[in-house]
Amino acid sequence: MKKIFFVVFLVLMLSVTVTAKLVYWHTQEEESRQQVIAQIVESFTIETGIEVDVVAIEENEMFSRLAAASAAETLPDLIEAGAETILGLGADGLLDTAIPTRFIKNGGDFYNGATRFVITPAGDEYFAVPYHGWVQGIWYRKDWFEKAGLAEPTTWEAIMEAAKYFHDPQNGMYGIVLGKANDAYAEQVFTIFALSNGARIFDKEGNVIVNSPEMKEVLQFYKDLGEYSAPGHTYWQQARELFLAGKTPMMFYSTYIMDDLALAEIQTQYISDFDPELVENTEFAPMMT
Repeated sequence: MKKIFFVVFLVLMLSVTVTAKLVYWHTQEEESRQQVIAQIVESFTIETGIEVDVVAIEENEMFSRLAAASAAETLPDLIEAGAETILGLGADGLLDTAIPTRFIKNGGDFYNGATRFVITPAGDEYFAVPYHGWVQGIWYRKDWFEKAGLAEPTTWEAIMEAAKYFHDPQNGMYGIVLGKANDAYAEQVFTIFALSNGARIFDKEGNVIVNSPEMKEVLQFYKDLGEYSAPGHTYWQQARELFLAGKTPMMFYSTYIMDDLALAEIQTQYISDFDPELVENTEFAPMMT
């Protein structure tokens, strides 16, 4: 028998009444985020008497861990995960939809763009409650770009030109940081390029069109640009580390980088001295064409 579980911590806070313990899986592995979650859980337990067993799962392992737990009938009661994971779980019939649907319809205002990510195929219920999100794109050193007379990296041509200009691996400088492993970060980075070129996996009728000319162009450009990227199977940790250390002018990251740019305790993990001007000198490319 499949165990139906909830997806968002917020829902359980408002709806669970009689349970000895809840099991909650999330993908916020960073210590600072886990500390915040621990404080929320402690307050929740004090107010309700319900204990919560919190488990941090690496983002790329969430789906496989859930599949194993489903087979063993040990699924958690609630999870925090990305929309693509939610839709897959919903298609397998593993998610409760009654509570998320009631919460979205009665609990407050939600952006339609966010709720569309978790709507059921029938369009009348929701698999989950969207409660946090981020925007991903290129963050770059605008002071370096201005000094070099380079255009902002919002087009393929400008991105390639800047990557070539700054790339100096012998001196520890890399033109850009791309995702190059079989993981969520590479998927997120590549998707931006694909969308900018009109490349899709399916057409409107559901036919597979991954072998389209547009997708081939994206793959070729991504490969060419990779020659000016940091070496190895780069992931988001390497992107943050190299950018904060002044070893790359461009990296792909989410809006979560914003506090890292301003906090001395984050910067000094990678450089000896805190650079208070890094916030002013960092810009976000708002589009890619």
